[in-house]
Amino acid sequence: MVEAAQVQPGQVMNIKMEELLAASGRKNNEVLSFGIEGIGTTQELLLYKEKVRQFHPDLVVLMFVDNDIMNNSSTIQPKAYGIRTWYAPYYNLGPNGGLVFQPVQRDALWPVGSFLERHFLLTYYIEHAAERINIGNSKWQGLPLEWQVYATPEDPEWSNAWTVTERVLKLMQDAVAGDGAKFVVIKHPSFSDIAPDWRERFEKSMGTIPPNLDPATVQRGLQDISKRDNIPIDFMAPYMQAYRDSHHLQFPYFSYTCETHFAPLGHEVAAEAIIQDLAARHLLPPANSPSATSMPPNPRTSNSAPTQ
Repeated sequence: MVEAAQVQPGQVMNIKMEELLAASGRKNNEVLSFGIEGIGTTQELLLYKEKVRQFHPDLVVLMFVDNDIMNNSSTIQPKAYGIRTWYAPYYNLGPNGGLVFQPVQRDALWPVGSFLERHFLLTYYIEHAAERINIGNSKWQGLPLEWQVYATPEDPEWSNAWTVTERVLKLMQDAVAGDGAKFVVIKHPSFSDIAPDWRERFEKSMGTIPPNLDPATVQRGLQDISKRDNIPIDFMAPYMQAYRDSHHLQFPYFSYTCETHFAPLGHEVAAEAIIQDLAARHLLPPANSPSATSMPPNPRTSNSAPTQ
C-alpha cells in the first residue's frame, strides 16, 4: 500500500500528505516513504534502524496491514508461499519467551537473483506473477493459509505470531522514542471495512466462508496491544467508510478492479485520513504560513465531489 507501485509517483500518499501540509501553511515539511511490498514488522524495524533513522524524522508513521501478522512468523509465512522459500529475517520466541533474531539465510542463487532484480524490469513482473501461484499444501478451512489470521479462536502458531508482532512493535516504538521522535501506528482497513457486501464477494471468490472467520480479529488484537503497551494505534477505516458513503462510491471503491492495492483516489483519501489522525493527536508540525487553510474536511460532514 505504501510502496505504491500501482500509481504514478505524484499520486502516492506521502506526496499527497506533503501537499495537504503545505496547503495548511505547514511548508518545507517532507513526508518520506519507505514502503516495501510484502515485508512485515520485523523487516520494518530493521529498515528503520538501518535506513530511516539517518534522516532524523520528527515523526514515524507505521502503516499496519492484516498480513503483517503472517509476515512476522518464520513458520507461517514460508508455508503460506508453498514450495517457494521466503527469504526474510525474523524474530522467534526463545525458551524463556524472549525474542531471538533469525537472520536471513541466502541461497547459492541469491547473487544471480539480486542482479536480475536490479537490472531487469521483467524480473519484477515475473516474480509478481510467481507470487500468485501457491502450489503448496498449506490451507486453512480450504482457503489459502493467510486467511487464518481471521480465525477465532487462534491456534498456538498464530498466537505465537501475534506475540512476536506485539514485541517487535514495542521494540520499534522504543527505538523511535530513543531517537527523539514520535511514533504512531495506523491500521489499513480490512477487506470487510470497505465493502458492505463483502460476504457475497468473498463467497463468490473463495467459494465458502469458514464459520469461525471474523474480519474484526486483527483490529481487536491491535487494540489490545495498544492498551497493554501504550502504543498509539489508530484505524483508517472510519474515515474511508465516511468518504465512501458521502461520495456514493461503488466497487472497487479505493482500489482497482483487478488490483487490491490503492488506486490514485485511495492514496488521496488515505493521505487525508492520516493527516486528520495526526491532527487529532496534535502531532502535526506548527503552521509557518499566514495563508494557512484548514485541514481536509471530515467526509462525514463534507459534500464535496470525489476526485478520481
